[in-house]
Amino acid sequence: MAEGTNAAKEIVALLSRITGKSRNWAKDEIKSAYYTKTGQAGGTWAQENLALGYAAYLSADLAVEIRDVFLRYKKGDESLVEEIRGNRYQREEAS
Repeated sequence: MAEGTNAAKEIVALLSRITGKSRNWAKDEIKSAYYTKTGQAGGTWAQENLALGYAAYLSADLAVEIRDVFLRYKKGDESLVEEIRGNRYQREEAS
């Protein structure tokens, strides 16, 4: 339960930082941190800070891997694209 509480605190802190308000956020303000779309083309989007926090919540190893890929992306590591494509093809061949 403490982890869920921590995640809620992260969302509140992020929304406060983004909006400058401590509460009473409008729907558009909340969507600037995260939102979910249902249906066949649905999914969940989260602001980078929340996504990194969620990865840490799921697994320490996942958090390290996600941060590594994110930092490589931010630095413009051109080898990352080919690495991702290679991983995708390996997954497709395995299934």
